[in-house]
Parts: sequence; C-alpha cells; structure tokens
Amino acid sequence: MNLNVYLTFSSNIVYHVIKISSLAKDAEIKTFMMEGFPVHLTLYLTEYSSEMLDEILQKVEQISKTKQIDIVTTNLERIGTWLFLQTVKSPELLNLHKECVRLLSPLRDKAMKKPEWLSKKSPKHTSFLQYGSPNVDTFFDPHITLLANGDPEKVDTFIKQNPLKPIVGKAIALAIGEADKNGQITKEIVSWKLRI
Repeated sequence: MNLNVYLTFSSNIVYHVIKISSLAKDAEIKTFMMEGFPVHLTLYLTEYSSEMLDEILQKVEQISKTKQIDIVTTNLERIGTWLFLQTVKSPELLNLHKECVRLLSPLRDKAMKKPEWLSKKSPKHTSFLQYGSPNVDTFFDPHITLLANGDPEKVDTFIKQNPLKPIVGKAIALAIGEADKNGQITKEIVSWKLRI
C-alpha cells in the first residue's frame, strides 16, 4: 500500500491554495484541490505491506507529539508537467521529515519498484534504494503539489501572470493516508492535531 505521511495547514494557507486554484480555473488549469484532493505537504511517501499498518500508525502517532510549526509558502514553480507551491525548508520542517524517515523507512516494502522516471544515473536513485523514496534528506523539497499533468506552456503563462507574496501559516496536524501515483490522498487513515 502506498502511504503518505503529511501535514495539513491553518486556514490562511488553505485559503491561499483556494485562491490560486480559482485563478488557475480561469486559466483553464484544473488543480488537485479542484478535483477534491486535500491540501497537504508530504513528509514521507513510500510503499508498505498492509500487515505493517498498525506499527506504522504507532510510529506516526509518536511523531505527532510535536508542536505546530510555521509554514511559509513562497512561489509557484513548474517542474516538467507538475506545478508546485513552494514552501521554505525550515529547520523544524526538515527535522520532522527526518524523524518520519528514521522511524518509518525500516518498515517500508523493500521490494517496491522504483518510479519509471527515476534513472540509475540520477542522484535520487541512491535515496530511493536507501529509503524507498527519491525525495529524502537533501532531496526533500517541501511543497504543496497543485497539478501533475499540466500543459507546460499554459502553466508557465499562469505563473508569470500570478506572482505570489509569501504567506506565513502553521502546520496544525500530522496525518497518514493512502495515496495515488501522484502522491494525492485518496483516503485519510488518521490525523493527529499538533500541540500549540
């Protein structure tokens, strides 16, 4: 099972994504939020055997004992056909990511197949072999994914026409859910509020 451990946000960040999605709709770009997926920031995404679920939930609950952390959104960025709302990689956010990887990577399905896009020459290949995810440690790039299969020309025009100001909010909950091939949450399993 493909499981995503992720953060959810204070209302001002969610509202910011709603506003961006509304502007995207006017530009004929359909975001994940418009498709009904929750706004989130992935901390660690990989595959597990379903028999490991109870132990995984215990570990994530342990991690959830942390305090709320500041989240600062910055700019829109297109990578390939993907559109991201970038966030600042603060020390607190990086430490939370590392704690997820430390506690959960030993439980992952070590027989999982690597993503098709990941070549053996990529520096992320070693990360995938070690952690079951290419986006770990130095490759952890915190963001909110807005779109996976966008038209690059349309997306670039949209980015140029919609410069963003930074928004400061909070990560208010840590959750785990089943994810699709794009890392979007198809079913939330459980969510824990972070301490104030």
